[in-house]
Amino acid sequence: GSDLALCCDVIIMEETSTIGYPPARVWGCPTTGMWVYRLGADQAKRMLLTGDVVDGKEAKAIGLVTAVAPAGELDAAVDKLIRRMLTIPTNQLIMQKAMTNQAVE
Repeated sequence: GSDLALCCDVIIMEETSTIGYPPARVWGCPTTGMWVYRLGADQAKRMLLTGDVVDGKEAKAIGLVTAVAPAGELDAAVDKLIRRMLTIPTNQLIMQKAMTNQAVE
């Protein structure tokens, strides 16, 4: 779950859901670079060296997710975001994503 989420451009989760990488306690993490990219080195180390699991509120606070929805309202929050994104021309979405990715590489 978290490996797939880290590869997304925008992550929305319910405030009561949890996310982390507990297997880091046993066999390491194949997506370490994505944790660092999303969280920065300090928070990535905290998550991966402890195997901590955090709820949606803390995930938002540390930058792991983009937005948090109240329990039971995730679908509505995703639909609202999609509707907003659909108002942007596709070529602009592609350009903005490419330029943002280039800026951080």
